[in-house]
Amino acid sequence: MTARLARCLVVLALPAALACVATPGPAVAAAPAGTTVVTQARSGDVVTIARGRTLELRLTACLASCGFRYETVRRPDPSVLRFRSSRVETPEQPQDGPPVVGGSSTKVVRYRATGRGTTRLALRLVGPDGTVDQRFRLTVRVR
Repeated sequence: MTARLARCLVVLALPAALACVATPGPAVAAAPAGTTVVTQARSGDVVTIARGRTLELRLTACLASCGFRYETVRRPDPSVLRFRSSRVETPEQPQDGPPVVGGSSTKVVRYRATGRGTTRLALRLVGPDGTVDQRFRLTVRVR
């Protein structure tokens, strides 16, 4: 293979290889009908949903097994967006062997769009020593 052909192959193959590695996950994941799912990738964004729909936040981090937790620092206006539930989803533990420590979990917070308007919400990820590791902010418009 000549040096010129090798350079051409590298130039052509490099963007394809980088696309496989650098492609971020979806900002809005698949959801049941009537639900809009938002992940960390949308932090700082404005999301518009219809009245009556459910907004589901899915924030992934090393939570309980690492000592991290999400705290709500700004609650949305309940006349626009009402809190419904909050839970932590953890990956399944192996059946054969010791439990896995330090794996990522997902904080799932669900709200119901109750009235027209705009509101904001914010959560922060707090480490075991009390320092803030991440912040998540979202503006929600209900039409």
